[in-house]
Amino acid sequence: MTMPKVSVIIPAYNAADYIEASLGSVLSQDYSNIEIIVIDDGSTDLTEELLTPYKEKIIYKKKINGGLGSARNLGHSIATGEYVAWLDADDIAAPNRISSQVEQMLRNPDLVLVSSDFSAFGVRVAPVTSYIHQYYKLINAVGGLGAIYSDRSNIMISGKMCDFYSGNILNNIVFGNFVHPPTALFKISALLGLEPLREDVKSSVDWEFFTRLARQGSFGYISAPLLKYRLSETQISSTKVNPIKVTSNIMRIFEEIAQHNSDVITANVERYRVTLSEMQLDVADALCDSDNQQAKWLLEQSISNNRLNFACFKVAIKIHTPQFFIDIFRIFKGIFS
Repeated sequence: MTMPKVSVIIPAYNAADYIEASLGSVLSQDYSNIEIIVIDDGSTDLTEELLTPYKEKIIYKKKINGGLGSARNLGHSIATGEYVAWLDADDIAAPNRISSQVEQMLRNPDLVLVSSDFSAFGVRVAPVTSYIHQYYKLINAVGGLGAIYSDRSNIMISGKMCDFYSGNILNNIVFGNFVHPPTALFKISALLGLEPLREDVKSSVDWEFFTRLARQGSFGYISAPLLKYRLSETQISSTKVNPIKVTSNIMRIFEEIAQHNSDVITANVERYRVTLSEMQLDVADALCDSDNQQAKWLLEQSISNNRLNFACFKVAIKIHTPQFFIDIFRIFKGIFS
């Protein structure tokens, strides 16, 4: 197999606890033609000091904190590889991750991007070997990966047979992401003429970027877990950190994706209404404590876009229940959970 260069981009923000394990997993790849680009997004901990011994093996750039989108954009501008692979600073790549993905890209030259399944681990979390279906609810909602990708074949990964899916996924990814960002490997040529990742919002920028990339060609997916994904409640995408900001960003990004993919929306109007309704309900639920009137309006919009269901009743009860009783309920729930 030929070995085109792969630029692995690792954004790092206050990643001192994990960056060495993540970096070590790239240095241990069974694929040798790799350049490693670490973008320190304004860390204030010991991230830079811990990376000092590795600076002959990596390209290290420190910048003012600007978020994940800006860090990846800087990495893209530095990359010299034929392919770009994303990795987060707290995750661990399997030793054969890069070689497995490059092999499929070379076998399927029409592909723009290849991603994979991933396992999950974390404090107080039992390890999960395959986590993609649990993490991305859309996959099961549409009937599985076979309903997303048009083609399926068998490939060998680490001596085991697994599924490889491929096809045009635009009609599905417009309605929700299912490509796990730190497993993505894509052609650097796909960035030509493509707008950079959004830097004005902190979450869902990967999803929006993937929808634009999906208009350029087919995506592939390897069903083997080629990444160990660290679960943490402090992640940007966690609704436990800032439920209002995260859910609002998702809805905002979805509305913008819909505007830029009007052809897909026109062909799937009912699916658009249902998806928007679910997002409006999520934001209404998050706003119940801080903006009761806005939550009420979003609930009404959700019902008008879809239909009244049990989830709507739950949010309606939360909206109309005095805050005192909600606080009491949460206290008792915390005691007995």
